[in-house]
Amino acid sequence: MNKRLKKDIIFILFVLVLFVGVLVNFNRIGSFLGLILQVISPLLVGLAIAFVVNILYSFIRKLFSHFRFGRGKAGKYISLALSYLLLFGFVAAVILFLIPQLGESVNRLYMNLDNYLAQLDSFVRDLVSKIDFSKIDFTQIDADMINSYIKSFFNGGVSVVQTLFPHLVGFATGTVRGVVNLVMSFIVSVYVLSDKEHLLRQANDLLAACLPEKVLNKVLHVGRVSGRTFTLFIKGQVTEALVLGSLCFIGMVIFRFDYALLISVIIGVTSLIPILGAIIGCVPAVFILLMINPVKAFWFIVFIIILQQVEGDLIYPRVVGSKMGLPALWVFAGVMIGGGLGGVLGMLLGVPVMAIIYQLTSEFVRNRKEKKNVLQTEK
Repeated sequence: MNKRLKKDIIFILFVLVLFVGVLVNFNRIGSFLGLILQVISPLLVGLAIAFVVNILYSFIRKLFSHFRFGRGKAGKYISLALSYLLLFGFVAAVILFLIPQLGESVNRLYMNLDNYLAQLDSFVRDLVSKIDFSKIDFTQIDADMINSYIKSFFNGGVSVVQTLFPHLVGFATGTVRGVVNLVMSFIVSVYVLSDKEHLLRQANDLLAACLPEKVLNKVLHVGRVSGRTFTLFIKGQVTEALVLGSLCFIGMVIFRFDYALLISVIIGVTSLIPILGAIIGCVPAVFILLMINPVKAFWFIVFIIILQQVEGDLIYPRVVGSKMGLPALWVFAGVMIGGGLGGVLGMLLGVPVMAIIYQLTSEFVRNRKEKKNVLQTEK
C-alpha cells in the first residue's frame, strides 16, 4: 500500500468519525453554536449596519473629494458623521411623522366612541330580539354547575396570569438586551467604517498567508462579486420601496382614502422587506382606517392586495432583479427558497445570494465554453 492511498484512507476515516461525532452530539453542538452566535451577534449586526451605511458614506466621500477639505482625514470623519446623521435623521423623521398621525387616529376613535357603542348596542338589541326566551326551560339550569363553571373560569384566569408572567419578564429582559446589543452594534459599525481600509488590508494579508495563490484569487473574486451584488440589492430595494410608496399614495388619493401620506409612508418603509413588505405594512394601515370607516378599511385591503400583486409580478423582479442582472424567475426562486429556509430573513437574503450564485455559475459556464472552444481550435 503506497503512502498516497494510506493518506486517503486516513482522511476518509477521519471524516467519517467526525460526521458520526457531530450526529451523536448534534443537540450539544447546536446549543454551543447558538451561544456563540448570541455572543457575537452585536459584531455581526454591526458589520451589516456598516455595510449598509457604507453605501451612503462612499457617496458622500466621493462628493466631498471635489473639495480640498474633503480629501484628508477631516473629510473622512465629516463624511462618516454626516452618513450616520442622515440615517438617524431619516428614522427620527419617520417616527416623528407617524406618532402624531397615530395620535390623531386614536383621538378620532375616542371622539367617535359613542357612535361605535350605539351601533354595538343596536346590534345586541337586534340579536336579543330574535331569540325566543320562552322556549328556554330555566328550571333545568343547575346552580352548582354554574358555580363550578365560574370557579373554573377564575382558576383558569389565575393560571394564565401565572403562565404569562415569566414570559412577560423574559420579554422585558430580552427587549433591554436587544436595545443594548443594538447600541453596541452601531458602535461596532462606526469603528469598522472609520478603519475599513486598514481592516480590509489585514484581511487580505491573512488570506494571502493562509491560502494558495490560485485559491486566494477565487476567494477574492467571490468576495468582490458578493459585495457588489449586495450593494446593488440594497439600492434596488430602496428604489422599489420608493416606487411602491408612491404608487400607494397615488392610488389612495384617487380612491379618496384617509391618511394617504401616512399610510403610504408605512407601506414604503415596510416594503424594504421583499415581496411580503406591503402585506406587513397593511396591518397598521387597516387599523388606522378601521377607526374611521370600516367599509373603507375593507376596500383598502382589496386595493393593497392588488398593489401587492403588481409589486410581486412586475415591480420587484424588474427593479431589483434588473439592477443585479437577475432574471425574474431567479428572483422568485430566491424569495421562495430563502423564505422556506430562513423565514423573513431568508427572504431578505435569498435574492442577493441567488444573484451571486447566478453570476458565478454564468462565469463558470462561460469560461468552460471558452476553454472547450480553444481545445477544439487547437485540434
